[in-house]
Amino acid sequence: MKRLAFAIVALALMACHGSAPARQPAGPSVLASFKPPYLSEKFAGQQYTIYESKSDGPAVVILHEGPGMLYEDIRFGQIVASKGFKVYMPLMFGKVGERSNTNLLRACTRAGFHCFRNRPAAILDWLHPFVDSVSHGKPAAVIGMCLSGNVPLAMLDDPNVRVAVMSQPALPMTSKAALGVTDAQVSAARAAIKKGAALLYFRFTEDTISPQQRLDAFKKLIPEIEEHQLPSARHGAHSVLGLEYVDDPNDPSNQAAQRAIAVLKERLGT
Repeated sequence: MKRLAFAIVALALMACHGSAPARQPAGPSVLASFKPPYLSEKFAGQQYTIYESKSDGPAVVILHEGPGMLYEDIRFGQIVASKGFKVYMPLMFGKVGERSNTNLLRACTRAGFHCFRNRPAAILDWLHPFVDSVSHGKPAAVIGMCLSGNVPLAMLDDPNVRVAVMSQPALPMTSKAALGVTDAQVSAARAAIKKGAALLYFRFTEDTISPQQRLDAFKKLIPEIEEHQLPSARHGAHSVLGLEYVDDPNDPSNQAAQRAIAVLKERLGT
């Protein structure tokens, strides 16, 4: 039964990441903006391969999506880096550019993302000291997508994290209103926002994997969330900053990316 449940999650999330071809597919050339990958320090027994941009500026950590670290996710990192930030993208599971059901299963079984438990992702034990190590005591940001979408909120208990971007949070799947964060993390987020931190939330209006009920539940606990609900680009649209991104100033996905970058500049001091 457990394997069947994970298979259902994999199929559902894969479908939500698009049965149709990507609207603007990205390829390996996006890696040209990044240094050769390296292994991070080991924190809390965890270690990840890091893709670090060649640019300089305040630290922005971007966590990739459920199907894997897609080139489209890296393209977003490339865009952020080009605006004056130092981008760090940890490879949490799978291979760069690989999009597969297997990656979703790895995320739920070995990478510490709780698909069916209403609890925070295990990567937080590694992410806190990692952000401290790359921010050097200066304002930083964390951006999460899909499986990692609720992680940035939990990072607001770190005084260095001044911007948290939640893009289409998909977990946990215990219920549509489940959040995967603790009461203490919610309280810390609200306190951080009162001190000047920003919390952004992006989703497509018809996205059933990141449902309206989840946003409503977050808003009930944290009314200060800056929410952006985008008209769905197509049936099953899910990945606001990745697969669905369109390089057109009039496209909602582009406007979402530009809004995130504007807040990064404002709160991180570039």
